[in-house]
Amino acid sequence: MRKCKVNIFIPYKLQGNGQELRLALRSIEQNCKFYYDVIISGDCPEWIDKQKIIHVNPKFQPTADYPKAWNVINKVRHFIMESGRENLLLTYDDIIFLTPVTYSQIQKTIATARLPKSAMQLDGTSSNTWKQIMQYTIDALERNHLPNLNYETHLPRLFNAAKLKETFEHFRFQKRPYMYPTLYFNWIKQVSKPIILSEIPDQKIKAGIYFAGDFEKYSPVLDKYMYLNWSEKFWSPELENCLLAMFPTPSNFEKQ
Repeated sequence: MRKCKVNIFIPYKLQGNGQELRLALRSIEQNCKFYYDVIISGDCPEWIDKQKIIHVNPKFQPTADYPKAWNVINKVRHFIMESGRENLLLTYDDIIFLTPVTYSQIQKTIATARLPKSAMQLDGTSSNTWKQIMQYTIDALERNHLPNLNYETHLPRLFNAAKLKETFEHFRFQKRPYMYPTLYFNWIKQVSKPIILSEIPDQKIKAGIYFAGDFEKYSPVLDKYMYLNWSEKFWSPELENCLLAMFPTPSNFEKQ
């Protein structure tokens, strides 16, 4: 993927006053050391300066099965079909860029681990709905004789728009949802071998707050990691205050 403007794409549903998004944007402005636009797809908090971001709010028919998964898939698919932009760096409001990140760093593909035959063998923090969609994905990888790495990292991931469009078309997302990052990165030809987090002792790429005690574990050493993320259950006043101390200055994305 040649060097070009990066489209930082955030599919978003407003939670409270949007404080998580505010802090994520501050971290982007402070630590993304490459040429970029920010696109927010979905809701847009009132404090956002719409002169500084690109806001799109595509409307889709409600989906009875797997509505949350389809919502994100449709937002991404709408972006790559309608915008004409070449690439997107998919990220979320609950992902923080902790240290300076360069273009060459976001080009590296990162997987969590190798996938088992059954998604039910994955860790207990994932919902049954998430595991069912992952099972569809595992089965699709096996049918297509593809590698079996899990790319659901909850980290920023860089996609080539044309290749991602081909992924949606090849795997016929009309029938069922899939974990599209896992399909995409296993399907495309990789320039270099991916980083597999589970195979790196004491990795310093991702700090994740998913279990009781994780905040106490990571908060004193966050400056050692590239990214921080958390599950909805563990967003807390303590975590918010920690991030406000790290990113106290309003970003240009906020109304002045």
